[in-house]
Parts: sequence; structure tokens; C-alpha cells
Amino acid sequence: MKNTFSIGAFAARAGVTVRTIRYYDQIGLLKPSGHTPTGRRRYSERDYIRLQQILTLKLIGLSLQEIRSLLHTDTIEPGTLLEQQKQALARKVVQITRVVAAIEQAQARLKAADGADWQQFIDIIRVVNMEQQTNWLAQFLTAAQQQQLHDHQRQPYPGQKQAGEAWRNLFAAIQHHRYTPTTDPAVQQLVRQWDALMYDYALEDAALAEQLNQAYTQLDAAPGMDEAPLADWAEAARFIQQARQIRE
Repeated sequence: MKNTFSIGAFAARAGVTVRTIRYYDQIGLLKPSGHTPTGRRRYSERDYIRLQQILTLKLIGLSLQEIRSLLHTDTIEPGTLLEQQKQALARKVVQITRVVAAIEQAQARLKAADGADWQQFIDIIRVVNMEQQTNWLAQFLTAAQQQQLHDHQRQPYPGQKQAGEAWRNLFAAIQHHRYTPTTDPAVQQLVRQWDALMYDYALEDAALAEQLNQAYTQLDAAPGMDEAPLADWAEAARFIQQARQIRE
């Protein structure tokens, strides 16, 4: 195709990673203008303009979900962008306020104890990391969905132990089949098991399950979440996603 870019050249021109471009394609945010006869993505100047719009909207603090909604319209009004940015900043204010409150409480406990308590210091760091992760998760889930999952996780529920064991067994099976062709029946069975467990975890909300699937594929990109086990989970999620696309 003439006057188009390969995915590598397109990503390099925009200063982003190839993984980012592939992810935007997967979630329908930025589809390539075409493909080569062998199925490789090709991007045009018009695609580049759309990518610049996406990056600009991210820069002012909008989530990918908000960006996708905005770019579905014919025009983007400056007033709408300002309102979206104000809402994004308001969410950050709430998050920062929660972190500051947690630090102040920990400082008070340390002062009352009249000495350094390393466990309390560790707790502070965990709270800060959790707030960073919440901010990152906002590009996949709404605040209401995050709260829904948070409340669900805090309360024990029937079958919780069995679900945890099922996830661990599924992850082990994915690791075992990581080099198996995604068209293999055994891999497709893993996709069905994954989808069933994710549907249950998402409280039988299909839309939420899909958004969680998207988040899982990028889990290793979340702040403080790049340790080996979580990176392995992200890789497993991407493997399942690829296998699901073959089935579809």
C-alpha cells in the first residue's frame, strides 16, 4: 500500500511503543487504514492525526474510555474537553486527598507510639501505590465499577476459595500451553474457562468482564505492578486474548 507506514515506523514516528499501537487496535480506539496481503497492519496520515488526538486527550488527563467516547463524535468542542479535564482533575483531587489523609493518620500513630514503626511505614507506601494503581485503572473502569469490585473483594462470598483455586489452576495450565498453537482445542478450552471465571469475578456483568480483560493484558504496565508474577499474569491474559481472536 502506498503512502502508509508499518506499525513499527508508525509507532516510532509518534514516539510510542508498538505494544501501545496494538492495544489501541484491540480496543477499537485506533484501527489501521489497511493490511498487507499477509495481514500486517498499515497506517496512514489520517491514522497519525487520530493518534495525535488520542495522545493529546491523554495528556490532559482523560481515560481511554472517555477518549473513545469523544472520538466517536463528529466534532470535539473545546468546552467539552475542558469539562472532561475538570472531571479528571477532580478525581485526582479525591485520590490525592485520600493518600494525604492516610499519611496523616500514620504520622499520628507514629507520634503516639513515640518511635519508628516500619510496618506502619510499609502500610503508607502500600496506600500510595494503591492510589496510583486506581488512577491507572481509571482508563479501563469507571469509578463506580472500581468501587463495585472493591466492595466485592472486601466481603467474603460463597465459593471465594474455590474461585481462587480455579484461577491458580488455570494460570498453571496456561503456562503449560504457552507455546501451544492458539488453535489447539486444549487452548480453546482454556479460553472458555478463563471467560467463565472472569464473568463470575465481574459479578456476571459482561461489559465489566470485557473491560477487566483489557486491563489484565496491560497489568504489567500499572504503577508498582511490574513484578514477575503480575507480568506473567499480563502475558497469560494476552495469550488468552490472542486465542479468543482466533476463535472469533
